[in-house]
Amino acid sequence: MSFRLIDSSTTAWEIIDAIIHEWHESAVAIASPELADAFSAETDEVPLKSPSTQSAV
Repeated sequence: MSFRLIDSSTTAWEIIDAIIHEWHESAVAIASPELADAFSAETDEVPLKSPSTQSAV
């Protein structure tokens, strides 16, 4: 973990700050009603068809 590098690395605090930032961004995304709506929405995906064996040229 980054906290173990604090005494020996000048960039350890930057690493810890980046981790905290990512955790915060994840928390904001998880709390987003738009994201919850997107995950609960009906899918409009179409199954892929097998690739054609004919040349595209």
